[in-house]
Amino acid sequence: SQHKPKRLSHHLLIITPTREERWRMRFFWSRRDLLSNGFCHAAAGLLLTTPWRQPAAGTVSGTASSNPPLSTALEKAEYTNSVIASRDTNVSPREVYDVIRAKCRPPADAQRALDLGAGAGASTQMLWDLGWRNVVAVDPSRTAWERFVERAPDGVTFWHISDDSFYEEWRRSDGSRFDLVVINYAVNYDKAKRFAVELLSPRGKLLAPVNIQTDYWFDQKYVLFDAAARVEWERATIGQWGVLFQPDYTASTCAGQWCPQLRADPDAKSLRL
Repeated sequence: SQHKPKRLSHHLLIITPTREERWRMRFFWSRRDLLSNGFCHAAAGLLLTTPWRQPAAGTVSGTASSNPPLSTALEKAEYTNSVIASRDTNVSPREVYDVIRAKCRPPADAQRALDLGAGAGASTQMLWDLGWRNVVAVDPSRTAWERFVERAPDGVTFWHISDDSFYEEWRRSDGSRFDLVVINYAVNYDKAKRFAVELLSPRGKLLAPVNIQTDYWFDQKYVLFDAAARVEWERATIGQWGVLFQPDYTASTCAGQWCPQLRADPDAKSLRL
C-alpha cells in the first residue's frame, strides 16, 4: 500500500501503517527483543502466544529439501511441559528450542557444533535446521536416540557416552574445537566455564542451563558464554517457564531420580544406558 509520510524533523518520519503492517511490526519487534540481551516481556509473551512452526526438514537458509527429519522428537515438544521420551530422557519444553533457535544460529564460517545431552535428538534436529552441518551428539543413554532418530545424515554423529568420558576422548584425539556447544542438562558454573574455555574455538559460544547455586539442582538459569567463559547473556525464566533441567549425571552431588547413586541397575552405575 502507499503511504504519505509526514516529516516532523530532519531525522524522523512518521508513517501510518495498515492493520496488516502493524501486526508485522509487532512480530518484528518481538523477534528483535528475543534476540537481544534484554529478552523483554514482549519476547516472553511471544514464546507463549505465537504459534511455533517447525522448519521444514532439511531446511537451510529458508530452502527446504526432501530429506526426512533427523528426529521426530522435536514435533512432540510442548510449551511449558516436558515430554517423556524414555526412562532416562525427557523432551524439553518448547521454550528451550526457541532459545536454541535464537542464540545458536551459525555464523557464515562456522564448522562444528557439539550437542551434549542430545537425548532424543530434538536439540540436534534444531541445530540441523539452523544450518549446522557438522554436529556431534553425545548422551549416556542411547534409548531415546534410537527411538526417535530415524536417520543420521552425513555430518551428524552420535556418541553413546557421558560428557566427561567424551571430554577425555576428545582430549586424546586431535582436539579440534567447536564453534558451538549446547548443554541440555543442568551444570555447575565451573564445569560450564571449563567446557567453554577448553572446547570452544576463539569465536565459539556455549549455551547451558547453569545452577544458580552450586550443587543445588532444582533451580537454573540459561547462560551464553564466549570462548573466554565471559557471560554474554543470561536468563532465569523463559516465557512463563522457570529454567529447570535434569541434573548433571556425572556430578558427585547429583540429586534426583536420574542420578546413578539412586539407581540399582549396573548400566546406570556405569553412566552408560
